[in-house]
Amino acid sequence: MLALAEVGYAQDVPEETSAKFQATYVWQRKYPFGAAYSGSHSLSPDREKSYSFTATAALGTRTWRGGELYFNPEVAQGVPLSGLTGLGGFTNAEIARTSGPSPSFYRARLFARQTWGFGGGGEKMESDANQLAGSVDRHRLVLTVGNLSVLDIFDDNAFSHDPRTQFLNWSLMTYGAYDYAADARGYSWGLALEYFHDDLRLGRPLHPAERAEPARAGPQDFQALRRPGRDRAGTQSGRTAGEAALSRLPQCREDGALPRRFGSRGSNRWGA
Repeated sequence: MLALAEVGYAQDVPEETSAKFQATYVWQRKYPFGAAYSGSHSLSPDREKSYSFTATAALGTRTWRGGELYFNPEVAQGVPLSGLTGLGGFTNAEIARTSGPSPSFYRARLFARQTWGFGGGGEKMESDANQLAGSVDRHRLVLTVGNLSVLDIFDDNAFSHDPRTQFLNWSLMTYGAYDYAADARGYSWGLALEYFHDDLRLGRPLHPAERAEPARAGPQDFQALRRPGRDRAGTQSGRTAGEAALSRLPQCREDGALPRRFGSRGSNRWGA
């Protein structure tokens, strides 16, 4: 279920402010199935239900000549299948934004955009989320700075890009091997410079200090190198991130073989 709302504006008049809202509810269920082997990080063979609810407000305003400012507050809640384990590509990419059955409010985006025009004729910009309606030069330089998603600027696939309106599976949000910089909910601080003439784009997103993990109800604070991590209960484990990761691998059987159904899992690209 998808809900959309927006504040209208007069046609052919540059839009000074914009307020748009989006809400998405996804419900899924899984029937029980047989499994010869199940570990703590396997997809549960039991019957399960899952849901996610996310709602975002896209607020924007013009600041000065060529300048725009955008703010996206967001709320999310949901319950995943099997604690978000057991699948290389989660069946609901929106579930990674959630952190339990209680609503969580947070800042999704906060960024500024500056546009410098260099002629070449006019191009009409339609009113959209995080885009004010108006006319811009076809040849232009655009600087974007702040907290946003790398996918807002790079890899903007028109057919498989947003699980709210397109394919739900995590693996289809972007290229499967595109492990872009992001926290658990898919956002990062950074800047991007785009030149609209030769379609040249340069960007420098910041990598999060913590490893990208799907959002969960408990703290997830495993870090790289020799910094101590936290276990799932949120207490200091005294182990390095590498040691903690090794401890979660399935144990060999007495004959030295790995469990029959042990296999590789996809990379995580979100974090909270």
